[in-house]
Amino acid sequence: MLDDGRHALGRFMQMLSIRYRLAMGVYFFLATFAMPAAAGGATDLSWKSLRGYNLKTGKISTLLQSLNGKVIQIPGFIVPLDDMSYESVGRFLLVPDPQACIHVPPPPANQMIYVVMKGGKKAPISTGMPVVLTGDLKIKAIRSQFGTVSFQVSGESVKPFRGR
Repeated sequence: MLDDGRHALGRFMQMLSIRYRLAMGVYFFLATFAMPAAAGGATDLSWKSLRGYNLKTGKISTLLQSLNGKVIQIPGFIVPLDDMSYESVGRFLLVPDPQACIHVPPPPANQMIYVVMKGGKKAPISTGMPVVLTGDLKIKAIRSQFGTVSFQVSGESVKPFRGR
């Protein structure tokens, strides 16, 4: 017989699996066809665009160079870095895939964004559900407990991903 902790973990993982499949379908459809209009002058940024930072050569695309220091908006999934309050966090990684939250190896450095919310703000956590991050982008390599990250964002807001 499983102890309560292992049984609860099994139920949690099963719930994540169902939520993951639903979230991935919604996320990929919306990210491809219905990205919400950028908020207040923010530039929409895609995960494909972030691959413009070549990890082997160190070359950065013209698009990414032009967005360095600018306000961007990008959908993704939160990987909490603060103590697990399960409600909100001030520091987190934004990743393109909800499985990056629970599986290894981590995504490549150009597919993770290290986020610190501005002014002590907190981002609400909704495990396995996509969000839209708005904030100031910096191209800057940072080491985290999940590996090296190529981008940093000073987060202004995090909202549920709703599409258009």
